[in-house]
Amino acid sequence: MKKFFFLIVFLSFFSCKKEDTHVSGKITDVCSGAPLGGIKVELWTGEKLSSRHRALLDTMRTWPDGTYQFNFHSVATDGNYWIMGNGFSSDYFSKKETKEFNFTVTNSSGKSDLALKINNISPFNFNDSIYVSCLAPVVSGVYPISEFFRGVSVDTTMHVRFNSCSPSKAYINWWVTKNNTTSAYADSVMVSSGSVINYNINY
Repeated sequence: MKKFFFLIVFLSFFSCKKEDTHVSGKITDVCSGAPLGGIKVELWTGEKLSSRHRALLDTMRTWPDGTYQFNFHSVATDGNYWIMGNGFSSDYFSKKETKEFNFTVTNSSGKSDLALKINNISPFNFNDSIYVSCLAPVVSGVYPISEFFRGVSVDTTMHVRFNSCSPSKAYINWWVTKNNTTSAYADSVMVSSGSVINYNINY
């Protein structure tokens, strides 16, 4: 009889730990609006910017219709919760809440790579320098990126990765200094969605 009594207490204790916090949402392609299945989604607790004060609670991949869902029992020692989906994080939410967070992300078909191949083909001295700036099209506007190189043996590739839902122009500017003289140059490149483009800057 005692064993039966303790079994009842044991089961009652764990049955009280019902799922009291719920979060769900949908991940879609930013360009087409199509649902994205198989995207990794993570459930975290703690502070986003502190690796010492956060913990990964659960992970899943979106279903074919792009949706995800976490139902769990909150713990008193947990801090706030938040969702990470394909590099994008949600707002914080608290224990015993029901929340919905939808994400739009750029699928691989919308990501482009502009490779700027920079080569000092006629060096003067070790003070040779080049400053390269590029305004790259992204869904929400333009994204500036710049690099500075110095020396006689500059031979490198500067990758500008961006996303765009339609063909757009990337604007390239560079300033070359040799023998105490600085010259400015500018050009633009039409970039298609999902393309890889090589552009040579020889100076």
